[in-house]
Formats: sequence, C-alpha cells, structure tokens
Amino acid sequence: MKKIIVVIGILIATGLMAQTTIISDDMTNFPTGWTTYSSNSTHTWTKVSSQYYSASYSAKCTGYVTYGNSVTNYFYRLVSLSSYSSATLTFYYWMDTEANYDFLYVDYYNGSAWTTAWSKSGRYRSWQQATVTIPTSATQIRFRFYSDASVTDTGVYVDNIVLTATSGGTTPPSTKEWTIMVYMNADNDLESYGTADMNEMEYGGGSNSYRNVVVQWDRISGYDTSNGNWTTCRRYYVTNDASNSSTVVSTLIQDIGEVNMGDPNTLVSFAQWAIQNYPANKYFLVLWDHGDGWYKSGPEESPIFKGVSVDMSSSNAQINVYNGELGSALSSIKSYLGRNIDIVGFDACLMGMIEVMDVCRNYANYFVGSEETEAANGWYYTGFLSTMNSNPTISAADLAKAVVNAATGLSTLASVNLANIGTLVSYLNTFAQELINARNAGYSSAISTARTNAKSFYISDHKDLYMFANNIYSNTSLPSSLRTAANNVMTGITNAVLNYKNSSTYSSCRGVAIYYPASSSSYNTNYNYLPIASSTKWDDFIKGATSVSTDPNGETAADGRLGSVTMFEVVSNVTSGPVYFRYAITSPQRVSLRVYNTLGQLVKVAVSEYQQPGEYNVKIDSGLERGGVYYYQFVTDTETRSGKFIVTR
Repeated sequence: MKKIIVVIGILIATGLMAQTTIISDDMTNFPTGWTTYSSNSTHTWTKVSSQYYSASYSAKCTGYVTYGNSVTNYFYRLVSLSSYSSATLTFYYWMDTEANYDFLYVDYYNGSAWTTAWSKSGRYRSWQQATVTIPTSATQIRFRFYSDASVTDTGVYVDNIVLTATSGGTTPPSTKEWTIMVYMNADNDLESYGTADMNEMEYGGGSNSYRNVVVQWDRISGYDTSNGNWTTCRRYYVTNDASNSSTVVSTLIQDIGEVNMGDPNTLVSFAQWAIQNYPANKYFLVLWDHGDGWYKSGPEESPIFKGVSVDMSSSNAQINVYNGELGSALSSIKSYLGRNIDIVGFDACLMGMIEVMDVCRNYANYFVGSEETEAANGWYYTGFLSTMNSNPTISAADLAKAVVNAATGLSTLASVNLANIGTLVSYLNTFAQELINARNAGYSSAISTARTNAKSFYISDHKDLYMFANNIYSNTSLPSSLRTAANNVMTGITNAVLNYKNSSTYSSCRGVAIYYPASSSSYNTNYNYLPIASSTKWDDFIKGATSVSTDPNGETAADGRLGSVTMFEVVSNVTSGPVYFRYAITSPQRVSLRVYNTLGQLVKVAVSEYQQPGEYNVKIDSGLERGGVYYYQFVTDTETRSGKFIVTR
C-alpha cells in the first residue's frame, strides 16, 4: 500500500494526476451504453459467448458464423474529455478477416468530423490488446467494421473496452529541449537487458530540466525476476539514480497491461502519448529490441526484410519494413507531430541498411543503426546522456553522433543524415544500371569477386555497400562508366554518414549495408515491395536482369527503344475461377509470368520460355487457393510489370 501512495505523490509532483476511468465495459451487458448502426440489417454488432477475453461475453461484428459482404457497422457512445489533458483507449480484439480488404477501425468524433485513430486487418486468432491515444477534443468514440464485396471470414470480436483520462496540472507541461522516447520491447529473451538499460538511463541522469526521457517497457516471464517480476507493459518517466543501483527507481506513469509491441499501432500510440504529454523542441525515437526477426539466442529465422520489435507474447509479431508497417507507423507519428522526427534510432541488430534508411528518410532527419548484429546489451545510454548533460541544447546531428561515440563492445554502429540518402539512392540506381551493362559485356567474374571481397554480416546476403563500390572502383580493368558510378556511391555514403564506430574486424565498413544475395536464384521476392525496388534498378541487378526499362511502367527499354510489349492485361483482378492474362510482344524474347502468395513465395510459373512476336493468352486454373490474394510478375527482355489479383471463395 505504501508503494501506491508513493507513486501517486510522485505523479502529482511532476504535474500529472492519477487517471480517471471514463469507460470500463467487459461487454456483459452489450449494447447497453452504446448505440449501434449497420448498413446491413442482418449483420450488426452482437453480444456473443463463442469468443471472449473475460466475463464470458464479447461483441462480434455479426451474429452469424461469418460476416457478410459490403457491410459497414459500428457501435459508438458519447464521451466528455475536455477537462483532461490526455486520454487512452485500450481494448482486446480477436480477428479473422480478409487481410487488406476487411477492417476493424477505432474512430473519434471531434464535433465536426470522424477521424480514424487505429485500424487492423488480417488474422489474429488469439486475443490481442490494442492501446490507442484519443484526443481530448473527442466527443464520441466508435468501433467500426468494414467489409468489401468479396471474401467473408469469421469476423471480429471486441472485449474489455477501457477508456482512461489523465488530468493536467494547474499549468500545461513545459516544453523542453529534448524528449527521448524509448520503445523498449523486452517481451522476449532480452528482458534482463531491458532492466540493465533502464539502469543505464537512470545513471546517465534520466530526465532533467532540459529533457524528458520516457520509456514504454514490455516484459515477459522466464528471463528476469528482478524489479517486481511484472510481465505487463508499463510507461516510465526516467529519473536520476546517481548510485547506479540495479533497482529501477524511475516514476511509473502507466501500466497499460499486455500489449503487442510488434504491432505498429502500439508504437504510434506510445509516440503520440509521449509527444502530447512531454512536449519538446526535438524528439528522439528509439526502437529497442531484436532486429530482423532474429533471436540472439537462436538461429537466424528471417533472412529478409526487414523487421524490428519481436513480441514473444504475441506469436513473435514484429514491425516489418518490406510490407510498409514501419513506414506507416513513422508516417503517423510524423503527421501527429506535424514535422519529421529529429532522430530515429534502432538499438537492434542488422538495421543499418540503405533499404531501411530509404524508408526512414521520409519521416526523420537522422538515423542511428548497426550493419551487424548488436551485443545483447546494445547501446550505452549512460554515455550519450552524459554528453547531453554537458550540452543540454545539443543539436540532432551531434546527439546522433554522441550515441555512436558512446557505444562500447559493438561490432558496428553509425549515424546518418537522412537528408542525403535520396542522393545516395539516385547514385545507386545509376550504379545498378552500369553493373548490368558491365555484366552483359562479360565482366560478371570481376563483379562477383568484388562482392565476395566486400564485408558480409551475420546474414551473409547483407554486404557493406561502400566496400563493394570501392572494390569495383579499384579494379582499373572495369569500364570507366561503372567505376565512376561506383565512386559516386562511395561519395554518397561519405556525405550521408555522420560518423561510425566499428570493431577491428569491420574496420573497412562505412555504416551502410545492402541486400546482395550470392545468386539470382536465392533472391527473396519480398524485396520487390520495398520502396528502393521501385526507385532503383538494384533489384533488377541482383535478380540477374540483362536489361532494364527506364520507364517505371515498362514502356521504354534501357537503350531508349520503345518497349516490345504492346499490350498486357489481367482479364479480371477479382475472380472466383481461373485467372486469365493477355499480352502481345513485337519481337522475339524471353518471357516469364510468375505468381506469388502474400508471403512472397512462388506458387506458379505460368510462362518461362523464349517466345516469338504475337498475342498470347494464359490461363491459370490450378495451384491457387480460393479466398487468396496473389501477386504476379511479368518479365520480358525489356520490361517488368507486376500487380495483384484475388481469387474469391
């Protein structure tokens, strides 16, 4: 009981007060307290007992076994939050929907329009908790289900809805120079290292009159029994501990229960909460956890591309890069902040790649990450916080460099000016084209040797880009245009990387890795979905292309000739039966038509042969599951086209 009293006292002293519960509904009496609406009278939100998180009932988007097509239904209620400084909605959901087509939304109404605060689609056949920041201007909140005109599944269940609000002090929070937001996902085998890093932050001074240090810290059972051995997710305001004790002394602000830290919406909710409650001139977002879905204590599990924040309590969910989850989360944070995040850092393995930087450059100004795996204890927080103690108004560039300078025991770590990554990506595009030209001219062996001699990392398909470009540039037997392009890439890296700190084994690395498999046959098709695969020809180079269209729509060949494909179409992008493709070519050439599932796995080779000019019709009537979403890739000697189709149930 004393502990609760102490915590409340600290909360009041820091200008925050205890939370008020506005809504707490375990759905036992649903829809009491809510107003329901449906565009389809046979499919409405209904109280059911077939799935529930607690108290034997939940609300389901339909009273039937499966939901219907073309349904929009919701339940909503009035709320009054204007007297509070912040509000947080938590709830549990169970979901079986058609991914990317049927959605659960959380919306709020601010007096003039509805705004979506959270959304989810796909299959989560175990209960997941969501945490959503609701602005205090909201006068209504609602849970909305939407389905498109094809494919129906079990649907969505919602349970244990809780809306809490926090009162502000007599004056609004003061704006400090920095707010450091650490998204610490220790809901895995790194749990004890999360505790150690909390202690490092405290020993470095924690928060002070110039900065806020806030942490969302998720734990798990089985790895660390210290500091109360709790296993939920908590938000802390980090305070000073000059004694450097192993006990976490920071202020507990919220215990938000069990959440999925591998869900990008959870990241967004934390950042919005931190920005709202701890305003600052500059913001540093740190994603702390495993990188690339790889467990330090086990084998490499995901060769590509490219994830962070593995939550073992949520079926090893992680925030992915290739499918847009990281970009979407950072975009939402940027929109809430109204500008770029000053620094985004990955205290995680293998995230120092141009593919990741290319995503982050749209939403942040500076980047910190490692090309190689990190030791489990990761960054040294005491070190760079101490640098801030001496220079409390430190610039974003200098703070990013300070993180690198403070590192101890890491193989690689670098800080990057993301404003210069766009130029580097442009140089990479030219470099890739010159590599294709040189390979066609008979220099494959020299290029392969340059790749072999470039440093690789824990995932052997990751190569240091500077070393590879330098190996090309240093080979005077290679074409001058290729060597010039390589030199430009080296210059681009030099201009983008602020500083790097490597162990002796990695002394020639320069902070930027790139995906470069040893052969085109081992190319992972998930790479196709990365932004860099659309903006450069690097993917064409590593896939073994002999020529590449300069037009992103494939209308012009690399040498300026008109594309040889005069017609290409999918007869129907949504079908319940066979899928039909039609295309016409004007010159003899190799043609490939391949179909992939949503995991990027090849499921069908429809065409793979040398074809004469003419019009072709292709029918695919086997190997495709009903209710599936598929991607096709159509490749000729001069161009590549890709898209999506759906096979309905």
